[in-house]
Amino acid sequence: MAVSAFAFIGLKMSGPDMRNTIQTYYQNVNLADLTIGSNYGLDKKDVYERSFN
Repeated sequence: MAVSAFAFIGLKMSGPDMRNTIQTYYQNVNLADLTIGSNYGLDKKDVYERSFN
């Protein structure tokens, strides 16, 4: 019973710990929140429209 309780607690705590670890990593590395791509490419008009919308 004790082993199953420890396993349950370990599984329950690993999720928040993993989310916290990856969030800290993303903040330290300054990864982009959003990336935009296109099959046809982006031109200056697309960039201009996106910056004011």
